[in-house]
Amino acid sequence: MLVSSARIPLLQADADIGRYLTAEERAAAEALTVPVVTFETGHVDVRALLDRNACFGALVVSGMLVSHLRVGEQAGMRILGPGDVVSAGTAPASMLLVDSGCRAVSTTQLAMLGKDVLVGAHRWPRLVAGLHARTAEQIERVAVQLAICQLPRVEDRLLALFWLLAEQWGRVTPGGTVLPLALTHETLGALVGARRPTVTLALGDLSERGAVLRQGRAWLLVEPLTRPMHGVPDPHAPSFVAESPTTWGTRELHDIQHDVQDEFLATVARLREQHLERTDAVRVGLERVRASRLRSQEIRESVRASREVTPTEAPSSG
Repeated sequence: MLVSSARIPLLQADADIGRYLTAEERAAAEALTVPVVTFETGHVDVRALLDRNACFGALVVSGMLVSHLRVGEQAGMRILGPGDVVSAGTAPASMLLVDSGCRAVSTTQLAMLGKDVLVGAHRWPRLVAGLHARTAEQIERVAVQLAICQLPRVEDRLLALFWLLAEQWGRVTPGGTVLPLALTHETLGALVGARRPTVTLALGDLSERGAVLRQGRAWLLVEPLTRPMHGVPDPHAPSFVAESPTTWGTRELHDIQHDVQDEFLATVARLREQHLERTDAVRVGLERVRASRLRSQEIRESVRASREVTPTEAPSSG
């Protein structure tokens, strides 16, 4: 572990924590800085880290942590990436757990949430709302992951998991959505509740039909889900911003919020249409590659056959 003496602004570590601040509060809160701890690849003792720094939690700034646990013979995992909150409760671990822990799979930076954040929350209480919202989003993602594990086909579980992770860390490109996570077959199996050999076969099927393609240490998602994982938000649902005090919950902010929401939904719909259009093109390309491979195999067999010497019968003597 490398401990950095540098400090960074909390809102630079995750701007969404200040989502409920007014413009004036955000400008003032930009001066709030927190210490950063940097880890190399390997085991991370979260509880000891937080206790040593007198912190109630930490925020992933860059890199990725994998939290794993085992109940009986079944392993489970969840991914903690940029923007996620890392914490450790004081209650004893469940007796059902055979093993549990956390490890960094790449160089990872954590912003430590301690007394600096508590002082800032005293001055700008809506920072607490931002932290709570971020934690709630993580809990929802874990709940969706649990539902994905109940899908009967491993192939469907993997495709749904890829898109769940892409919602958080994906990047849209002309060729599809890139998920820049180096996930091994064993890790994917723990994330969806399947054995590694089964995951390997399912990934082969997804790749064969052009739904998910491996790109070095990343994944390219081409085939969209047949149904969205989240429903369209109810425009009449209570809004935190709209129902807050008049100093920061004006009608203008309420209207802006809905405009941004509508624009976001329209963008998602447009991206899904683009994915559908590109799926056929990718499948055609894969068919051509498959046909080329078959043709190459036929040529090799033909050459091999031509090189074989067929014995001929000796002419009979008159």
